[in-house]
Amino acid sequence: MGRNVKFIAVMLLILALSIPLAAGCGRVPTPNNNLPNNNNPNDHLSNNPGAAVNQNYTVYFANDDYSRLMKEERTYTKNYEATNVVDRAKETLNSLIEGPKNAANKAILSGKAAVNSVTLDNAGVLHVDFSSNFLEGHNELNATEEMTIYSIVNSLAEYPEVKKVSLTMNGSPLKIRETVYSEPLARNMLL
Repeated sequence: MGRNVKFIAVMLLILALSIPLAAGCGRVPTPNNNLPNNNNPNDHLSNNPGAAVNQNYTVYFANDDYSRLMKEERTYTKNYEATNVVDRAKETLNSLIEGPKNAANKAILSGKAAVNSVTLDNAGVLHVDFSSNFLEGHNELNATEEMTIYSIVNSLAEYPEVKKVSLTMNGSPLKIRETVYSEPLARNMLL
């Protein structure tokens, strides 16, 4: 009987020692998700909410004689949580109101313009509501109404989530001179 107890004790000891060794066999190392992927410099931010991220975006201003729209690239830094399309659209609108950085480009919107709200619906229509001072100072600029509208629409439609843009002023369809913009507008790259 003493021999059987010794045999069982040795077997249990061998079994106890072999389980941790067997658990590590065939294990595939997992990648370190805190390291950035070489394809996207911001990949590491998914594990670091609140970290700063650079966002590139495009705004359109008039050329020197207000005959066509000119693309101007911008970059801004926001924290990771503030990178949804509505936040990016607000930044784009603020850039349009501030005016061009390139001296060859001309402002389309008056610096007096203000945005009440920006929302995106499920159909991809971005709804932008301007305050009543949207048109203050507009007549001082040489921009046509079409140039003004498509500076906004083309800039916002650069985001893939935005299919069309609806423009209102204090909740009513935007009216410039005699034209009322009651329907959402798609990009017009002919300007």
